[in-house]
Order: sequence, then C-alpha cells, then structure tokens
Amino acid sequence: WPKAMHFIQSQQMRAIASKDDLQSFTRSLNTEICRVWEHWNVLKGVHQSHAEYWLEMNESSEFWRIASRALQDVIIVRLAALVDPKDDVVSMPNFLRLLEQQLDPKTSVIEAKQQNNLSCTDIDNDIDAVDKDEPVIRKVRKLRNKIVAHRDMSIVVREATHELPELPDAEIEGLIMMLHNIMWKYCPIVGTTIVVLSFPVEDDYKSLFKLLQSGFKAEYK
Repeated sequence: WPKAMHFIQSQQMRAIASKDDLQSFTRSLNTEICRVWEHWNVLKGVHQSHAEYWLEMNESSEFWRIASRALQDVIIVRLAALVDPKDDVVSMPNFLRLLEQQLDPKTSVIEAKQQNNLSCTDIDNDIDAVDKDEPVIRKVRKLRNKIVAHRDMSIVVREATHELPELPDAEIEGLIMMLHNIMWKYCPIVGTTIVVLSFPVEDDYKSLFKLLQSGFKAEYK
C-alpha cells in the first residue's frame, strides 16, 4: 500500500466528504503558504535595507529589532504549522494524505479523469519530503516547540540556547518553495487556482524607508 495508507484516518480527516471540502482545504493551505512567503520577504527586505538605510534605522533601532524578532517568530510558527503531522490540522502532510485517498474510487471526491492525473509514486515522494524527520523540518519543529511556542525549561535554566539549531536563509526559502511547488503540481487536479508567490508589499516598505530618509535629512539640514 502507499505510505499514506498507513495513517489512521481520524474523524477530522473523514470530514472531507466532498470536492468542495477538499477545495476549501486546498485554498486554505495555499493561503498559508503565501502568508509565510510574505512574512519571509518582509524580514529579508528589512535586513537588506540596513545597508542603505542604516542611519535612519539606527534612530529607531529597538523598533526594528522587535519587528524583526516578531517576523522571525511568526515565520517559524507558520512553517511548523504547514508541516504539522497532526491529523486534525490544515497542513501539507494532511493534504497529501487526502490526495492519496483520491486514488481509491471508493473514497475519492474528484472526477475520474482527474484521478488519472494523480501518481501514487509522486504522492509518496512528497510525503517523504515533508516528513517530520527531514532535517530542515526537524529544525523548524524544534525551534517552534523549544523556544517560540513554548520556552523549554531545560534550555532556559541551563542557558543553553546554543543547542538550538541554526536555520539558514536558504533553508527557509527552500522549504517555502518546496511547499509551493507541491501545491503547484496538485491544485489543477483538485480544481483550485494556484496563487503565485509574489511580494506585493516590497514597494510599501521601500517607500517607508525613503520617507524616513527624507525626514531624517530635513531634520538635520
């Protein structure tokens, strides 16, 4: 049997009883991927802007420190939620389990012609890619569980934050892109529109920094 069949289907998973249910699940998951992408790009933009606007940012350095930390935390929380293996949440592992169910005519809620576009091998490979023991996913989950969503007592009392894993920018972006690429593959089969990853707030935060720069220059003329 495909790997997804080894999961016991909970009451929550069985709640997907129609194509509309599956599409709602898919749209919600897609939206969450786009949201973490937006947060990630704002954080990158703030860091990259420091080279050009360091003088202005240093005038309110505590604000930018708090804003950056808040963005870091929400990115970890959202990424961990997207790869959460619990069977009662909207996450990529559950999305793939639901897709596996579409291979069986007895449990499928999509049209037969779309079932033919699903590959058991592809779904198995994607399940492996988002497994909780994958190195990047293990890092994300540990950061969420040990320091963001909860403060691990052992780490705190031992002042052992050095034991927490490092999560390089390339790994964060790579995980987001992998999740998006999986959605890109399956959304047409489910019958939902894929939301293309974009960065609509880029001009907004650049305008903010330019206004700060203009005000700073005017004040010190």
